[in-house]
Amino acid sequence: MVKTGMIFNNTGDMKYTILFILMTLVPWACKPSVPENQTQNPESLKKVEISIKGMTCTGCEETVSRGAMSLEGVTEATASFREGKAWITFDTVKVSPEQISASISKTGYQVTGVIPVN
Repeated sequence: MVKTGMIFNNTGDMKYTILFILMTLVPWACKPSVPENQTQNPESLKKVEISIKGMTCTGCEETVSRGAMSLEGVTEATASFREGKAWITFDTVKVSPEQISASISKTGYQVTGVIPVN
């Protein structure tokens, strides 16, 4: 076996060394960062319920949620095609309910109403 600065008695030692390095570095490398669109000021967070026409499946729900989440300041978006609604949590400093409605409309669905939840 070629020695490259570290002494390995056999290939088993090298496997354990690599495993140790991966166990040490991977959790650090995989720590989720705070998404840019999440706010640091919980007092400016608001939630709205948006009524939406045109959703017929879970794919529609995902499209509506992604449309809302694409905006800076939207921290959470959940949609239900069965109820024809989406619930959006957002930072009032960064985005308005009108901007969220417009973003959802751009995905091809009709926004029919916006009601504050909190």
